[in-house]
Amino acid sequence: MNLPHASGAIPCDDSIIEEAKKTSSLIAASRQHLAESKSVDLGALEVRVRNLCNNIRSAPNKSCEDVKSIICSIMEDLNQLELEVVAHRQEVISRQNKISQRGATLAYGGGMAKA
Repeated sequence: MNLPHASGAIPCDDSIIEEAKKTSSLIAASRQHLAESKSVDLGALEVRVRNLCNNIRSAPNKSCEDVKSIICSIMEDLNQLELEVVAHRQEVISRQNKISQRGATLAYGGGMAKA
């Protein structure tokens, strides 16, 4: 049974808090891998976020302040990850275009491509 804290806030299911912390850690690891130009499995992250949301949806204490703050933090982290993924994608596309242009220049007798 969940009883209100002395502050009046409703306590949370510890398993949801732990799951939220693990989700947050996975986001941080994804951002770190992306920063190191390593591959990132966003599918695993999507599944973890979906499961967390489903568990929160079915939890009896949906107004738990601890979960609210963690969810807000996760949303901010996901938004930042999205920005970083888009920027990284643009950088990769730009590099691929430069390589293609150099290859085409060399293939059609343009001589040495400039760096």
